[in-house]
Amino acid sequence: MKAKKKLHRIGQSLWLDHIDRNQIYNGSLMKYIEDGVISGLLLCPEAICRKMNNNSVYDYGVYEKLRSGLFGAPLATDLILEDLHYAADLLRHVFNQTDGVDGWAVLPLSPLMTSNSDDLLQSVTILYARLKRENTLITIPGLPEMLGAIEEIVFTGIPINISLIYSFEQYLNAAEAYLRGIERRIEAGLKPAVPCFISISIFHLATALSKEMAQQAATETSLTVAGKIYKKMQLLHGSPQWERTYNLGARPLRLIWVGSIYESTAVSDTSSCEQLIAPFTVAAVSEQSIDAFINNRHPEVLLPADNDDCVEILTGHQKPGLGFKHLADRLQDDAAAHQVKTWIMLLEAVARKSANVIQTKPIKICKGEH
Repeated sequence: MKAKKKLHRIGQSLWLDHIDRNQIYNGSLMKYIEDGVISGLLLCPEAICRKMNNNSVYDYGVYEKLRSGLFGAPLATDLILEDLHYAADLLRHVFNQTDGVDGWAVLPLSPLMTSNSDDLLQSVTILYARLKRENTLITIPGLPEMLGAIEEIVFTGIPINISLIYSFEQYLNAAEAYLRGIERRIEAGLKPAVPCFISISIFHLATALSKEMAQQAATETSLTVAGKIYKKMQLLHGSPQWERTYNLGARPLRLIWVGSIYESTAVSDTSSCEQLIAPFTVAAVSEQSIDAFINNRHPEVLLPADNDDCVEILTGHQKPGLGFKHLADRLQDDAAAHQVKTWIMLLEAVARKSANVIQTKPIKICKGEH
């Protein structure tokens, strides 16, 4: 059975792990959605930054925004929102058909918009008001200092994706913050159906582990961590506390297996997706890998929900002195710092592009012409 049909039967969604304006203009994004290949996507500032540095696809947009008085961070935000709006509109029929289970366009929150968790709610509220699309998610880092703000954001009813999760402990903390927000909505007489996803950076984890142990052990260990997180999700969703919220209209969380789009990993998104197939999860893969994935015949093996040997396998692969909790916490901090660096690089790319296009009016490129 081809992967696309198999995933549909099992209940796993296939998303693009990043898009940029080139995919919009050359028509590939529309084709993927119309053909039913993907049912969601993520915007990635790093991908947009690279495309802006190496392509002219953003030139006319930057030029027009400069003429309207925008520059710097507001100009960059406007460009990203334009891409998101177009992608969300393409996915809207999927969102409607699945009653909001699928059809999402995911936007990362700039870490430069807020310096602390107290400002996070205000920044997210302002950004969500600008999205003007029901099928959009804002990505919030699942850092320990952000968990209180995540609870508040869920309480306000804003759909989110919680990112930078590398261990089942971090997953539990994020899930509990989400549940607290939902329970507060119930107590306040508000509708509890606030969509939320949790992204598991399994490929980033594999890369980090490959620096500490042999590649095969790193691959197997990262997939085992994914299995352990999936088991925790199953246990949580079957608990009386969560079932009470479902009875009142709440929705369960979904996991997104997501990678690092430009970092060489110890496990490819194509091969690992074969081992991370499970109901109510999302596989976010790159455009470079998606064709190979959907055309392969994968083994009929699902990610087990009851893998009791997880702890034993993790212990067997663990090097002396290598603590997974410490590693996961370090990865969170490193990824958060990398996000700040990425957004700064994007602003620098916008500044360079602005300086170039203001000298000469670029040619307007219409969708489907590039």
